[in-house]
Amino acid sequence: MPFSISFLLVIAILIHIYLRYLDDSNQTLMTAFGYSIDNGELTFEFKEDGILRGKLIQKFTERHYSGTYSKVGDTITIDIITDLKIPNKVIVKGDTMFFPNSSDFFYIHRP
Repeated sequence: MPFSISFLLVIAILIHIYLRYLDDSNQTLMTAFGYSIDNGELTFEFKEDGILRGKLIQKFTERHYSGTYSKVGDTITIDIITDLKIPNKVIVKGDTMFFPNSSDFFYIHRP
């Protein structure tokens, strides 16, 4: 019985790792770097097929977030669950991305 539970747990972890690998193997269209957001550095990685990856690096922690996005013109609607209070829309102007009605902004890098 304990072996069966352990075996199923290992299988579930391996499936989760494989699914994360499939999402991360998509090409990155642009990366947005935001400094000094919630006393840390918040990075968004916009990938093909509307996949969004977020990473918040603070003094001693690193948190990863997953979500989706859609783009219409220069406005990107993001659907990502974080522990931060961020709007669900961002605006892209040239090499800068920012939240409406906020002083926080991101530098954009396109590979």
